[in-house]
Amino acid sequence: MIAYRLSARAAALALPMLLTCLAAPPAAAGAAWSGQIGASTDYVSKGVSKTNGDPQLWGRLEAAHGGAYAGAWASNVELSQRSDAELQVYVGRRAKAFGYALDVSAFYKTFPGTRDGVDEDLVEFRADAARAFGPVQARLRAEWTPDNFGAARQALWVEGRLGLNISAQTEVSGALGRREQAGGADYLAWNLGVKQVLAPHLSADLRWCDTDGHRLGDNYRGRLTAGLTASF
Repeated sequence: MIAYRLSARAAALALPMLLTCLAAPPAAAGAAWSGQIGASTDYVSKGVSKTNGDPQLWGRLEAAHGGAYAGAWASNVELSQRSDAELQVYVGRRAKAFGYALDVSAFYKTFPGTRDGVDEDLVEFRADAARAFGPVQARLRAEWTPDNFGAARQALWVEGRLGLNISAQTEVSGALGRREQAGGADYLAWNLGVKQVLAPHLSADLRWCDTDGHRLGDNYRGRLTAGLTASF
């Protein structure tokens, strides 16, 4: 179990330091812009529904220069703390080393509509290491939050993912993750599904998501999700 505490606002002081460390920041001339918009039958994050089983609409805009990037992301949510939206801004750096694709990033997340007296924002740090083995794509992800949303404090999420390219348009993938939180629920989560490219810049995903925390409420129960993503 995680033992230390740090306020989200104090942790947010790390963001300017991270920005300073990013050589060739995305805001520089020549930055490449990209974006995505999507819709899903449910917003499942770390195995748990964040829309109470209702549909999700989301969008992302990102600028990248060299290995550095920065972006913003937004979605509707339906949380017990009365939040009705999730907004994110983030910075990060991608690199390659020893045959691995590495990605380190920091996120500031806020949840508008949260009732008074409940923390409505957090800072989260993420590290990914990925590698291809022929048609198999493997990724290990760790996410650490020094002061989580709501009553939860420090939180850690570790997830392993495997994907198999059946063809240039079809990937079957699955993931298994572990969530540990000080002042919150600990549980295992997993998913299995298929991603299909339907047209240039348009893909669909069909996925079964579940956890071992059914006792924690309906949002932790198994569910089948279907989503569409358009890239530009």
